[in-house]
Amino acid sequence: MPAFGSMRQTIGKSLLNTAFLVLPLLYSGCGSPLGGVNTVSEGAVAAKNQLNVPVADGVIRNAQVSIVNARTGQVLFRGVDPDNDGTYAFDMERTTLAGILDADLLYLYAESTAQSSVDVNGAVQGLNAGQVRFKSFLPNGAVIKSILNVSDDLGADPRVNKKRAVTHFSNAKSLLAESKLIKDGVLTQPLRPGRAAPANVLTALPNQTAAVETALADPTSNLTKKFKLISMATKALVEDGVTTILQNQNTSSVSEGDSLLLEVANNTGALNPVFQAKLADLNQRINNDLQDSLFTSSFDAGLNNNIQTVTSEEAAAAASSDVSIFIPGVDAPTIDATTGFEVPKSYLVRSAEINGQTLGFNFTPTKKRSRLNIDCQTNQGVCQ
Repeated sequence: MPAFGSMRQTIGKSLLNTAFLVLPLLYSGCGSPLGGVNTVSEGAVAAKNQLNVPVADGVIRNAQVSIVNARTGQVLFRGVDPDNDGTYAFDMERTTLAGILDADLLYLYAESTAQSSVDVNGAVQGLNAGQVRFKSFLPNGAVIKSILNVSDDLGADPRVNKKRAVTHFSNAKSLLAESKLIKDGVLTQPLRPGRAAPANVLTALPNQTAAVETALADPTSNLTKKFKLISMATKALVEDGVTTILQNQNTSSVSEGDSLLLEVANNTGALNPVFQAKLADLNQRINNDLQDSLFTSSFDAGLNNNIQTVTSEEAAAAASSDVSIFIPGVDAPTIDATTGFEVPKSYLVRSAEINGQTLGFNFTPTKKRSRLNIDCQTNQGVCQ
């Protein structure tokens, strides 16, 4: 387990506003199909705002850490790690933040270089460029600007504070959300700096990441099990250098960390025996992380305990699961696999078809999330 003591002290410090130039700030911009008028009130007086961002699986040093505008792919700010403790400080010009559109989606992005390293059980080991490609999605532009209208401390707002740690857990949430959009044909590849996102992604991703957190409230859901599997695969990649997670895998380059892990989120194939042999150890290491305040601060209360209850066997079984994320009122449920189908309570499923074959049944979920297993041979729906 990495030593996070000194890191916690740094993170625990109140986020300081580093510039005290007192200027009345009023920014006004044109409306846009993507967002409303960009304004920050005259009450916002600090020229800069500071945000401290921990980056960790184990503590990750000398990474390139950025705040990116998903709409344009533009890097808005770059962080620095002056204490070499894996906490990256951002000095953010308020005029730049005031210029984002209401619908803009910002995200934190951490990428390892050939000079980066990770702390594994107190030992520092080198990383390859691109081995770490972690993300954490921040609130949209409207929320960011509303915070700046009343506070000079962006990171003190809980909506930002719970998302400012860029870790294997924040990345697993991001990958599951991106996986859904790739399945829907909205995205074709994971977001990175320089990759502009289509307009519909800007609204869909916050909904998807929120839906992932909602699903994590059920420790028995396939999504919770897949989340833990992705977290374990990330730790194997970053700390152990394991690049072959699945038996049939398109990406095995250590420099394509996000694409490699996205395959784990997307695919329904079997695990590679070498990785599978490490699952018990990886499961224990993930559970240790889930008891560390650095990581638990990113979860709603109790979710870290839910994830700990998932066994290594259940996580392994999730590799062959087709995980579906549904947003009530947005997504209509469809059935495209026989391995398991999760339905939110708000849906009444009256009919379904697989490969054009109609399945006759009535099914009303009675729990917050129930599973509907389809047997194509008997055409029966079974609620469990």
